[in-house]
Amino acid sequence: MMETITMIELEKLFNSIAAAETGYQKKVEWPCALGVYYGLNSEGRKRISFLSSQPAPKLVATRQLNVVQAREGDFAYWTCFVLTESKANKVFYSFCSSLLDAVKNVSDESEAAKRLKQRYLAWKSLFERQSSGALSREVVQGLFGELYFIKKVLAQTNGLSTCVKAWSGPDNASKDFSLNGTWYEIKTVGVNSVSVKINSLGQLCSTTDGHLVVIKAELMSPEFSNGESSVGELFDYILNNLNDEDSEKLFISKMSSFGINSFDDECLSTKFDVKNVSSYKVGDGFPLIDADEVGKHGIVDVSYSVLISAIEPFKED
Repeated sequence: MMETITMIELEKLFNSIAAAETGYQKKVEWPCALGVYYGLNSEGRKRISFLSSQPAPKLVATRQLNVVQAREGDFAYWTCFVLTESKANKVFYSFCSSLLDAVKNVSDESEAAKRLKQRYLAWKSLFERQSSGALSREVVQGLFGELYFIKKVLAQTNGLSTCVKAWSGPDNASKDFSLNGTWYEIKTVGVNSVSVKINSLGQLCSTTDGHLVVIKAELMSPEFSNGESSVGELFDYILNNLNDEDSEKLFISKMSSFGINSFDDECLSTKFDVKNVSSYKVGDGFPLIDADEVGKHGIVDVSYSVLISAIEPFKED
């Protein structure tokens, strides 16, 4: 019996289903009071299903995730989650892994059904937003850098839950992270970049000293993987290592601000190889455009680029 099922393992399970098995489900041996099954529905759409001996709490479907609840006979009630957005497979695999984690080792059926509902509601926002179009390569690269910074840097001295709470990039705040009396602005650029673009005055201006973190990453082929080379891998790692439900819900909510249709397989699978991470202290003398000074001239919207060579004196160990 498996102790856990990761996004990658679930992907392998679903990919192993033959075309002739459409409309059937396979049982997963899982330590909980509910029966767990996976497969394809009659339309060939991926689904994960839970079987109980009593009616489960009613759940409302979303635009990209259909919820089918039905009675098959005496003491046989199904709750099935069906992916309707064919380009969001990897998000669906993470969702399935999270559902399994929610009911793991729960021996009481009513309690398991309750936890299943709570976990679904935590994910619901990620499957119901209206798409604003595919994420650009620049946005995917930037999101990758922020998740990479959480895992490889910030989480080394702070718990992941604290990191998620400190992550303000998805909230359209001026700084990407704020905690412990300081802030961090993350810029992910190509390996040959000689400058970083500052998109607004607020990104570096502050009455408190902060840090500009420059991550140099190379775009790689789909075959490349080191466990932390894509948005999908980092998303799955952080999600699976959060130790409380509130933090998981908050993390999913922040990710959902991008829109589920934007989180298609290409977005989650685009591979990067991080070559260098450098941090620069932003304080007295750091080259930036001062918001107060610009404001005197009636200018309210400024973006500019800073040469990396010009900020070397401010590099931190």
